[in-house]
Amino acid sequence: MVLRTLLGSITCVYRAASLTGTADNADSSITFAAQQFTKASGSSLCFANGFFTAKYAPVTDSGQDGGPAVFVN
Repeated sequence: MVLRTLLGSITCVYRAASLTGTADNADSSITFAAQQFTKASGSSLCFANGFFTAKYAPVTDSGQDGGPAVFVN
């Protein structure tokens, strides 16, 4: 990510060891909660780690005609 500071812009690169999501067929969504990322490179002004929470919906299959919703067994 790029952060703008009083000293100018700095670039911070973060990586996750793994990601875990929960699929919900009711609304064709995938939810990620409190996924930890650690700093891989960047200025000492970058935070050492951060957390990410998001819900993506609807998840669709763009490789199929009409982009049908993805169903998880």
